[in-house]
Amino acid sequence: MGCSRHICPHLNEVFLRAGKEVHITRESLIGNIGIPIPKILANLFPEIKNEEANRFSKELAEHEPELLSRYGGTPYPGVVSGLEQLSSKYKLFLVSNCDTHTLPIFMSCIGITPFITEAISFGDTHKPKGDNMLLLKEKYHLQHPLYMGDIEADGRETHRAGLPFVYARYGFDTPTIMN
Repeated sequence: MGCSRHICPHLNEVFLRAGKEVHITRESLIGNIGIPIPKILANLFPEIKNEEANRFSKELAEHEPELLSRYGGTPYPGVVSGLEQLSSKYKLFLVSNCDTHTLPIFMSCIGITPFITEAISFGDTHKPKGDNMLLLKEKYHLQHPLYMGDIEADGRETHRAGLPFVYARYGFDTPTIMN
């Protein structure tokens, strides 16, 4: 999904509401896509104190539904229809490192909610993607799950969980691990 350009104004506005004027760009964010918010904060602002990071996280959680609904995201061409077709034969899941409310809002904004069996995030479990993949595998008794992702960290987490990984070439980086 081409979401990074939509996330930047969202994060900039939340930082401003939390009392810190910043200008996060797509370029500064791109290397941080797919990792939990605390790690993003540490990467973008090494000098940030825990108190300030907590204030930002609280602001983000409070205003995220409104801001995400406003900024949304734009799926790549064919993604929605592809998910619809796949969901007629397979159970589809979303696994993300985002906050608790992000995935349901995002799914609604781009119209994929009916095609997704379950969405699980770092905000829900405070566990990394690989652990969440295994939770879904166990919960739904999945025999041959695979994970499709668009960043190298997705591949690492998928391999850590012992699952096959499919790389989406439209992703945010060029992974060095592909097997």
